[in-house]
Amino acid sequence: MSCIQLSTQHTAAVAHGLAFLLNGAGGMDLLSCDVITPQTCRAFKSCMYPYDSLFDDRRIYAVLCRLNESAYEDRYQIQPDELDGAPAMPQNFPHLLHTLIWDNGHYTIDRDFYAFAKLLDSFIYQCSEDVNRDSEVLAALSAISRALYAFIVHNSADYAAAEWAI
Repeated sequence: MSCIQLSTQHTAAVAHGLAFLLNGAGGMDLLSCDVITPQTCRAFKSCMYPYDSLFDDRRIYAVLCRLNESAYEDRYQIQPDELDGAPAMPQNFPHLLHTLIWDNGHYTIDRDFYAFAKLLDSFIYQCSEDVNRDSEVLAALSAISRALYAFIVHNSADYAAAEWAI
């Protein structure tokens, strides 16, 4: 296994998508019910705005940067730099997740959802080092990935057209 430090754009795209999901996924109940669990809320509790119950993508970004950095340092036995902090969240990055069109009993999944799922999987893979084995954040990311997969499959036309029993 290898580990790379992901770009700020990659991490920002994941953070922004996670905030969208954790903040109710634009009212897409099928998705938000599986994403907003006690586990995910506990893992990202430090990422909430101070005076309401919404999640801040900039705070999520900082948490994700630290998770990726700790995996990289552990993998290559690099001493952590105590002065390092998360780099500033970039202004320009892909904003992939958005409210989807409801059509004929399911949401129409677009390329952006697939792109986000792959960026999230890549992020999880790059952070899956021993140092993060017990990380609540990494466990929450894996649970969110599974929920996102289920949402995408259950809303695909091919799944809807498949036989329930044969």
